[in-house]
Amino acid sequence: MIFKAYDIRGIYPDEINEDIVTKIAYYFTNNYDISNLVIAQDVRESSPSLAQAFIKGVKKGLIEYRRTLPTPMLYFFSKFKEAGVVVTASHNPPEYNGLKIVYHGRSLTSQQIFDLRKSLDEPVSFQESEKNIKEIKEEESVKEYVPFIQENVEIYNKKIAIDFSNGSLAAVQPFLFSNFPQLKVKKFNGIPNGRFPSHSPDPSKPANLKDLMRYCSVNSIIGFGFDGDGDRLGVIDERGNHVSGDRVLALLALNELQQGNKVKVITEVNVSKSVIEFLNAYNVGVSITRVGHTFIEEKMYEGYNIGGELSGHYYFNIRGKVYEDAILAMFKLIEFLNNTGKKLYEWVNEFPSYYSTPPLRRQVKSWELQDEIISYFQENYASIFPEYERALDVDGIRVEMEDGWFIIRKSNTEPVVALRIEAKDEKKAEEIRSRINKEAEKWGIRF
Repeated sequence: MIFKAYDIRGIYPDEINEDIVTKIAYYFTNNYDISNLVIAQDVRESSPSLAQAFIKGVKKGLIEYRRTLPTPMLYFFSKFKEAGVVVTASHNPPEYNGLKIVYHGRSLTSQQIFDLRKSLDEPVSFQESEKNIKEIKEEESVKEYVPFIQENVEIYNKKIAIDFSNGSLAAVQPFLFSNFPQLKVKKFNGIPNGRFPSHSPDPSKPANLKDLMRYCSVNSIIGFGFDGDGDRLGVIDERGNHVSGDRVLALLALNELQQGNKVKVITEVNVSKSVIEFLNAYNVGVSITRVGHTFIEEKMYEGYNIGGELSGHYYFNIRGKVYEDAILAMFKLIEFLNNTGKKLYEWVNEFPSYYSTPPLRRQVKSWELQDEIISYFQENYASIFPEYERALDVDGIRVEMEDGWFIIRKSNTEPVVALRIEAKDEKKAEEIRSRINKEAEKWGIRF
């Protein structure tokens, strides 16, 4: 199934190919009556062909083809069009590809994405002469995007390091950073390569940023890592430690607060208790919703001015428009550190200390079994953990106790059950894990 909760994604060419993409484009632009759109692609070897296949499926109107761009830049340009499309599989391995689609400035909802499945059953019939294609080079796109950064961030002199993961940001980084001479950038993997030869293009996993972490530690500077399409940001402090996405979000929220803005934060169910307590100490409230781009973005329009996910996606409400932009997040974090005069690791040390497991993921045999396991814990958590203080079921079940909490939820993209535990110490975390495993063994799995 290539139609996921917040995008379209699959293995090329077996699951997603030119024929399928053309049908999706035809169905989408006809049913939504699109007369002007912008399209871009990531650096994967199959992306140019799939981008052309999408353009082929558009029946009428003006098409801006901006070639290879990071997804945040495509999102920016989509604010000025009826629709935007980027051909990408984000942080997935090179054999994958897919589509992220924006309609009137907002990502398609899960239901809108699932409705696109109907496209595979409809014939395609159109006349080529009804559309006008305008191709725009990457350098021109960067020139149009840079003022957006300059209007929203004050840029300071700073030494930083960036791992581009050979992805989409690598394709435009010479044009981008030439506009910010204040930044002295040590570049890793800055040549675009759709095979991602240096490492897996997922900066939320520290194992993928070892060279960057080592360099930051030796040189006492901060580092940033981007994923395959440039919309996921990993952050490394001056001691070479990976800073979790929810802590980065907290610091970005403080940046807004220090600039005199009223701050309302939206994040997802994996957020650490330490982050909530840290922000509450500054009288900043934190709301929680489902994991995923679409769900966070929808909530941002309900009055939140900053949002983020543990995976390194960040959202900003700027003059009523919501931008998911990891590039902007990087610049804003640099701004925050310069304005406060403190090192990133010093800020990290101010968060309350808890023991936390990494996400524990277990594959199950089917989507139905996945649902059965999650439903069981949603219905029985009170008897398994009678000492619970609060439970939140917006995405799986998050159960909070005085000295710890856990979240057990299903993946939106594969038949996987995921567990995360946080507690006052490792002993308590293991106790929580043991009680969950006692129940999970009914389905032959252990975390």
